[in-house]
Amino acid sequence: MGKEQILQQIGLAAVAGVIGTAAVQAMRTANQELAPEAVGSLRRQPERLEQRQPQQPARETAARGVRVAASTLFSFGYGSAAVTLYSAVREDPKVLRDGVWLGTGLWALDYLGVIPGRRNSGGRTAGQQAMSLAQHLLYGVATVGAYRRLRKALS
Repeated sequence: MGKEQILQQIGLAAVAGVIGTAAVQAMRTANQELAPEAVGSLRRQPERLEQRQPQQPARETAARGVRVAASTLFSFGYGSAAVTLYSAVREDPKVLRDGVWLGTGLWALDYLGVIPGRRNSGGRTAGQQAMSLAQHLLYGVATVGAYRRLRKALS
């Protein structure tokens, strides 16, 4: 494989990672509205926090906004990096099988607290863990599907 093909593969994988992460972000947003107890305290909407603490200083509100933005950017970077590494070892991934493996593997790393910059999610309730696993499975399948489709479109 030539240098251009490797760079193209990395670029496609990164774009696929952004697509998969966007799917998970959409799922998390929907879950916050439909089943906030399953999402847990780590992913509460800022509006709900403000209802509990109506008179927060502007500095605290701004700091929370920065943390939310940084967390979101971290998720997209993490999602893009994961599929880029995965694409390096899987030349022709199958959407469902490889998507499930990718999502489950990332969920396990998150659960064990192996990923730098992430809190160990082992203390969550069973419902929160199930929701987290479902989100990671969605990420894996959506990402591998996007990666295959992008590769096919460029070949």
